[in-house]
Amino acid sequence: MKETGSEERERLYLGKAPKELVERAEKQRKERLERQRAKLVAETASTQFKYYCSACLIIRDENEYLEEWLRWHIGQGVEHFYIYDHGSKQPVREFLKTLEKGIADRVTLMEWKGHHTDAQPDAYNDCLKRRRGESRWIAFIDTDEQIRVKTGQTLPEFSRTTRTMRE
Repeated sequence: MKETGSEERERLYLGKAPKELVERAEKQRKERLERQRAKLVAETASTQFKYYCSACLIIRDENEYLEEWLRWHIGQGVEHFYIYDHGSKQPVREFLKTLEKGIADRVTLMEWKGHHTDAQPDAYNDCLKRRRGESRWIAFIDTDEQIRVKTGQTLPEFSRTTRTMRE
């Protein structure tokens, strides 16, 4: 009897799948992502964006790091944040109310209930699907990661400089 997609994913998640099944699933996932990426590039080539530089984050129970993370990236030139709250005990929505308005206003919050093993890639794909027309560049990073351009430029400045150099 042939496995359903959910049964196959469960075997992959539990580490009980044969090596060929794991390799096939990984190849299919990479091919799907590459098709999505190519489609997005084609769709956004001539778009007028609301933001030049944004960041997407999926978070669970990391509010204690969130304000510092937001402030850091605002200082690096990130204009807007798409935050996916994946079931935090203290909802991110409540935490954002404690921040000054100039920071909280830069956040679009999504309550995320995705399957745990695929929550991060699913949230990131959702962000691309929903927000691709809003921001020219979207960084996908975690709260324990920070982007810094070693030249001292902001992310938008660096992006525009390197883009000009490539053209």
